[in-house]
This record gives sequence, C-alpha cells and structure tokens, in this order.
Amino acid sequence: PAEAIEALEDKLKDSAVALGVPLERKQDLVKALDYNPRAIEALVGALAYDSLDEIIGSKPGLWDTEDRVVSREFLDALERDLLERTLKHLDMAHQKKLWRLAVHRRSFKREALEKICGSKDEAANLRTILVTRYLINFRSGALSLNPIVREISLGHLKEEPAECKQAHSGAADYHLRHFKAKQIVGSQTTLGESFAEVRYHLVQAGRG
Repeated sequence: PAEAIEALEDKLKDSAVALGVPLERKQDLVKALDYNPRAIEALVGALAYDSLDEIIGSKPGLWDTEDRVVSREFLDALERDLLERTLKHLDMAHQKKLWRLAVHRRSFKREALEKICGSKDEAANLRTILVTRYLINFRSGALSLNPIVREISLGHLKEEPAECKQAHSGAADYHLRHFKAKQIVGSQTTLGESFAEVRYHLVQAGRG
C-alpha cells in the first residue's frame, strides 16, 4: 500500500495533475485499484481530463471496495473504464494515429511514430501526449501500447478496412527499413523477428 501511494503521487507529479485529497482517500483509491501499477497509471491519465468525483460518480460500483475481493476481471473492467475516459478526450487525429500504431504486435521505436506523422516534431508531440496519458509505455528506448488500449484501438480500426490495410502497410514499411539500409545491421534474432513482422503485415495489408 505504501509503495502504491508513492507511485500514485509520483505519477501525479510527473503528469502535472492535481489531486487535492487526504491520504486516507488516496489509500482507498489504490486499494480499489488493487495496488496495481498499470491501473494507477490509468487513473492518473483519466484525471488529466476529469475530476475524481466525476470518474467515481460515473461508475460508483467499480470503486466500492466494501466486502469484495478485487478479481482480475474486476480490475480489468475498472482499468478499461479509466482508459476509455482518457481516449474519448483525445483529438480524433491523435486517436486515429493511435489506432494505426495498434497493429504493431511488438514494441516499436520512434520511427514508427514518424511514419504516421508529418514531421519529427509532430511525432515527438504525439509521443508526449500518449506517454503522459499512459496510453503508451516508453521503456528502454522502445514504445508499446497498453494492452487494453491496443484492444480498443484495434476494434475501431477493424471497422474501417481501408485504414486497417494502410496501417498494416505502414507497419510493414517500418520493419522493412532494416533490409533497405545500405548496410544491414542487427543480430540474427532481431532481423529474423523483423522479417516475420514484415511478412505478417504485408499479408494483412494485401501486399503479400
């Protein structure tokens, strides 16, 4: 519990989100989130747009910790609700770029963002928005979507077949960069993984 409180406070500070509630209230919040780091991040992301009362008031049953054990399914439902709240506040242009990123089955580098943006500055701005709202994780120089965000995004993308194919085509080109370089670099394992991803995305894009 103490580490969860510390994580919540650190994430609030990093995201410049104010949460003027006493320690006891924070203890209730992290308990409802089962002290789960990813769920705590989802809460902070939602708090960037909605107040705590608005969040809890919309689904009070999800936050009631009395006489219940937090199951994996219950926690997933709570995290999904928080992430959906954050997603609905995103600019539609940013949402559609997020949908396109969702076709990546593995973590990706900044070049994947640059391929769907008009410039490096636009890609950097998009990365900042998605990372600070905890929709995308950034670790060890690689980016990856929150698994629930990826699931939601893929659901939207599949409703638009043309954009879905375009997203896969872009992902294929991203992985092809290893093989189009003047000098191919990388371990056999890395290149093998990239080749497998190229084949997968080309087939999905109808280019295979």
